[in-house]
Amino acid sequence: MRRLRLSKLLIVTLFIICHILISQSKSEAKWWIFGASEDEITIKYIYLNNISYEELGQKVTLFRDNLPDGNAVIKGKATVKTGTIASVRVTLNNKETWQDATLSEDGAFEFRFRPELNKNYVVFIEIMDTRGKTNDIEATRKEITVSERNITAMVKEALEGMAEAYRREDAGKFMSYVAEDFAGDAVNLDRAIRKDFSLFDNIDMRFTINNVASGGKGIVVSINFSRSLVSSRTGKLLSDKGMTEFVFKLGEGGLKVYSMKFPLIFGLSDASNVATGVVQSPSNEPTIVVDDSGNVVKEPFDEAVKTAMEEFTVESGTFTLRFKPYGLGVLQEGFNFDMGKVVTSLGEYDVYLSGHQLAGFNGAKLQQLSFTNINDVKEVPETGYTLNYIQPLSSLLNKVYAIKLGNGKYAVIQVISFQDNSGGFLTDTQASFKYKYQPDGSRRF
Repeated sequence: MRRLRLSKLLIVTLFIICHILISQSKSEAKWWIFGASEDEITIKYIYLNNISYEELGQKVTLFRDNLPDGNAVIKGKATVKTGTIASVRVTLNNKETWQDATLSEDGAFEFRFRPELNKNYVVFIEIMDTRGKTNDIEATRKEITVSERNITAMVKEALEGMAEAYRREDAGKFMSYVAEDFAGDAVNLDRAIRKDFSLFDNIDMRFTINNVASGGKGIVVSINFSRSLVSSRTGKLLSDKGMTEFVFKLGEGGLKVYSMKFPLIFGLSDASNVATGVVQSPSNEPTIVVDDSGNVVKEPFDEAVKTAMEEFTVESGTFTLRFKPYGLGVLQEGFNFDMGKVVTSLGEYDVYLSGHQLAGFNGAKLQQLSFTNINDVKEVPETGYTLNYIQPLSSLLNKVYAIKLGNGKYAVIQVISFQDNSGGFLTDTQASFKYKYQPDGSRRF
């Protein structure tokens, strides 16, 4: 009996420890999308030859005719609320050796190297603060090669064709340069272009190509632009300049634009639906935007982002749930999105793990989305939430689901792992998920 009591005491102790660890395991989001907690290093931006680092995907092809003086240049800026940035190092050979980047007091850094043609460089970036803490180094991994192919001429032809059609207010011709699966929805872009034409007169635009690279999403293009236009409502002449990015896809009909970032040079009238991100460049200047009332205005860049992109806060991270025998009962864990943590109280569940299934609770219902990456979900449906549970989780790895919670708010989850530890007739399972949660009640992510 004494041995049995000790065993039970050990089980209870282990359960308490595991529960504390899991409850504290709410993960921070990817640094380039949602920022970081107070104690973490925040990477404001990273560029590879003037192209957003996160836009390039894991494997990157640079083109020799676009290398500035034959160099690949990594620039970025990092901050931390407690302490300062102490060092930035870069490896080109999969962490075998490291080299120091130049670092300024404000956390801005730069690293240059001269890549050889067709050689594979496995790059990581390590940013360390004065407390010895570092960024998520694995999230900065890139495989970089250099190609001889001259893709710049094709990019220039496509951009000039789009700009000329825009100047002439020819929506049909402009849309012929747009991919059918345009990331912001081609219908939204077509509508925004036509609205631009009703709001703007005397459109003039010039651009220069900064760089072109091939990444996981397509041909990524960074440009500097300058433009002027007249507001048809007020007759006022406005002009601005800045840096922005496009992604093109190469098909039988040539290059077609797949996505565009803010600041937009096309489709300003519906920037929140057209743009798929923001180019945070140190060269950003006051920018032309269209406000909610349809007025054409020029605002400081940060204010222009809020006006055009309708900025919102999204909470994100990962969570792990367990279902296992415990004493004479069962440990059954759930997740509360509003609290942002794993819970064991039945009344607090939004979703919970029950054996091989994830079930909704307190009115929460699910529906499967077509996405294979949770980060690609920008908006969830308003209707169609019919699933009370999803199973078996072992066959749903990487599947993405939208959830309409009982409080009317929305969340998105992706199944990332499932483990069955059952040693006999008692079910013992564990599952992990990525999640995004929109606390303001909207369907936009």
